[in-house]
Amino acid sequence: MLFRSDGFGRRPSEAWVIAGGPSPVRTHRQILHAGGSAIALVNLDDDAHIDVLSADSTGLFHYAGDGAGRLAAGTDFADEVATHLAVRSREDERTIAWSVGNELLLRSGDAEPTRQDAGSEIRGIVFDDDAGLLVLLAQSWIRYEPDSGVVGEALQT
Repeated sequence: MLFRSDGFGRRPSEAWVIAGGPSPVRTHRQILHAGGSAIALVNLDDDAHIDVLSADSTGLFHYAGDGAGRLAAGTDFADEVATHLAVRSREDERTIAWSVGNELLLRSGDAEPTRQDAGSEIRGIVFDDDAGLLVLLAQSWIRYEPDSGVVGEALQT
């Protein structure tokens, strides 16, 4: 999977499915709704096929994979204007995190998302190896524990 984003907004953002092997070729191109700013690969519909979750200026969209390298048209996943996106899948549990301005939203499984105020604009999010979520702010970063709800100390960058 290759993600091509146009930061100037002149062209639509695209997700490309690339077949492997000695001469990789693009097998499918999916234009992302409203110019996706971030994508994550995850099996959202539990069908054993990789799907694409795209964050953009109108919300989060789910593009279902068919197992043959094609993606279906996007369907709404969340209505918030998302700028950053991270997914953690382990065993049979899935946690999706996205940011909306100063807010961090977390959704585990099919539950409603929980909201956490980060105190300032979120510049990036990523899950670490210890199942924590690192949230990059303008002048620092914080470590958040989605399982326990514990927010760690703010550390300077």
